[in-house]
Amino acid sequence: MAIFKWDIFLSSTLDWISESARQVERIWDTMEIIDPSSLELTEEEETWREEIAEMENKNTEIVTSNSAVSLAWAIIELALVVSCKEIKKKLSGSNFDISKRDRLKEIRDFFLKHKITIPGKLYCNLSELQKVRHCVVHAAGLVLYSDKEKELLNLVKHRRWLRLSDEHDLEDRKSLIVEQGFLTEILRSLEQWLEKSLESLGFGPRTPTGIK
Repeated sequence: MAIFKWDIFLSSTLDWISESARQVERIWDTMEIIDPSSLELTEEEETWREEIAEMENKNTEIVTSNSAVSLAWAIIELALVVSCKEIKKKLSGSNFDISKRDRLKEIRDFFLKHKITIPGKLYCNLSELQKVRHCVVHAAGLVLYSDKEKELLNLVKHRRWLRLSDEHDLEDRKSLIVEQGFLTEILRSLEQWLEKSLESLGFGPRTPTGIK
């Protein structure tokens, strides 16, 4: 009779991340683009057909971006917090406090205590996403109303897959637009790093492996 070794915790946690990357892709792939000719408008609105369609498509893009950001960050934070809690249970003397304001920094420091470093690029990308998510949750993605306005505007200038909504908007209507590549790159990098890190602490394997 075959006996299999399989770490269900590791498998399910990493699967959350990989599945959320696929969901982010589906969110963008299924975004509906409105054809101006398909709009049913009143006689008064007819003059503005192209403009109305443009506005509808712009709003759809903003909602899609905000939804994808919220999903991605929720899964990332959950996977990291759950991982820290499991490490705490597995290793005696390990301490993890999730009550601190900067949870990402606390997670990084916790892994460092176990001689595991979050790569600089990955940590930087996670920190950027955390700022973007903060703007989405607390300011509906409207940069002007975020308490991190200057940081976000600087980020938009240098970060690919991140931009502001149409430049013709009024300043108070400019929204962050996060393209799917921004999120899927982070999710896939995190999945690879987390699997390697947890295995180094004695977790795994991710998939059933036959043993004698």
